[in-house]
Amino acid sequence: MPVIKIVPFPGVPGEKGDKGDTGNTGPIGPTGLTGAMGPQGPEGPQGEPGPAGSFVYKSGAVPATHHGVAGDTKNDIRYDDTHIYLCIADYTDGSAIIWKRINWASGNW
Repeated sequence: MPVIKIVPFPGVPGEKGDKGDTGNTGPIGPTGLTGAMGPQGPEGPQGEPGPAGSFVYKSGAVPATHHGVAGDTKNDIRYDDTHIYLCIADYTDGSAIIWKRINWASGNW
């Protein structure tokens, strides 16, 4: 019995194959150019007013170290014949300088 071999004709495409696996991710490309600056944004709305300030005038001299004593609080004021002293922080433990001297007699505010 003769054997017949069937072969496609040259130039005739074969059947479509199965989809292949996803390839590896390529390397990261170079950084692009910097874009143009955008337009200026609108002006911000007016802020809320702050609370009213208060000063407490205290009698007695400020300690020579300006560390203060218990009860001294921020914005307290003391004065003598030549100086005004402003308390810039609440008293905590006596290790931080909280009183600043203002030489008002010499005009150094």
